[in-house]
Amino acid sequence: MSTRQIGGWVLVIGGGILLLLSALADVLGLGRDPHFGPWQVTGVVVSVLALAAGVLFLRRRQS
Repeated sequence: MSTRQIGGWVLVIGGGILLLLSALADVLGLGRDPHFGPWQVTGVVVSVLALAAGVLFLRRRQS
C-alpha cells in the first residue's frame, strides 16, 4: 500500500468520524446549543472536504 493510499484512507476514515460527530452532536449531547449551530456546520463542511480529498487520493492513479 502506497503512502498516497494510506493518506487517502486516513482522510476518508477521519472525515467520516468527524462528519458523524458533527452531524449528531445534538443527539450525542455534545455542546450547549440544542440547534444545529455554526460549529456543527463548520465540522460538517471540513469533514466533507476531507472525505472528498481522501476519495481523490484513493482514485488517483500512481504516477
